[in-house]
Amino acid sequence: HVIEDIDTGGDYDNGTYDLKISAPGPISARSLLAQAAVPKSVTVEIFVISDSYHSKGFQNETELVIYVCLIINTVNIRLTATRDPTIQLLLTGLEISVNESFLSEKGDLFNGETTIRALGQYALNEKTRFGNPDTLYFLTGRDAYGMRGGIADKTLRGLGYNDGICTSLFVAFGEDVPGTFSGVDTFAHEVGHLLGASHDGQPPDRTDPKKPGAQNCHFFSGYIMGHGKRSPYRHHYSHCSLAQMKYIVTLRGSSCWQVTATNPYNTTKEYPGMTMTKDAYCGRKFPTKKNVRADNTGWSDPYCFVRCYYQETDEMDPNRQMLYEDFDALEYTPCGEGQVCIQGACTVL
Repeated sequence: HVIEDIDTGGDYDNGTYDLKISAPGPISARSLLAQAAVPKSVTVEIFVISDSYHSKGFQNETELVIYVCLIINTVNIRLTATRDPTIQLLLTGLEISVNESFLSEKGDLFNGETTIRALGQYALNEKTRFGNPDTLYFLTGRDAYGMRGGIADKTLRGLGYNDGICTSLFVAFGEDVPGTFSGVDTFAHEVGHLLGASHDGQPPDRTDPKKPGAQNCHFFSGYIMGHGKRSPYRHHYSHCSLAQMKYIVTLRGSSCWQVTATNPYNTTKEYPGMTMTKDAYCGRKFPTKKNVRADNTGWSDPYCFVRCYYQETDEMDPNRQMLYEDFDALEYTPCGEGQVCIQGACTVL
């Protein structure tokens, strides 16, 4: 097992980061392929922890649960490309973390590498209380960093154990600015690692020669498991990722495929773009700026991005300018008569 990280660019920094750490501790036994026929679809149970910096962005737990469900619904759109089995996530539990015993630093920064190890141990200790989920994801409102050459690199967005689903190393984490859905791509990337996808361009896994490699998918083609800031494929898994996830989820066998949660959250077919206007979205992206508004002229609709205008400079300056920044439109943002944005493309409903 290795831990994999992500760089998705994003609102605040866009460095690149590639980190591999051999995971400590034993790995639970893999099931034999021949045990059972693979079902048409597999539901992967996921438990989510939201830290205090993340959960304080919501008025109550219900609001947070709805938000997490919208993130998972978005990632499930990305996962609809999986086949035999079709893989979908199911939120089976949520914990609002208060004392965060797995964080060695209590401020707004933490070391990602030490945290994922401690998170893995915490999740294993609490697994029964969490309802024995297949995967666990830690949503943080803090800024994670990794150590590169002895220097803290804050461009780290998240980490996840490769092939971690239904093993003792079933955890991942990712940053998210609460209410903005900024962490959706990170979530899709890190869960991709847990489900078996390595970074695009990586050679086959020497520890498992049967597992498909990702060497035939170029890292800069811009899929979810590569580098895709402005790529048309940035909301899609590559064919390499799909083959790898199929292999690992199949390999885990029937004990992993069964849904054991007694009280999972109801999944509705609701998506982030249905829940707020473009103006509201821009307001969440720039909560401290003045005169924030979206460009509603419609010219950017076919490209499925939202342009947010805001004023940066001092109010007393008569020459202050409107600045703008462009963001991906959220899933199901209207983009024309009877059309919505799905995976970055304006699509007829």
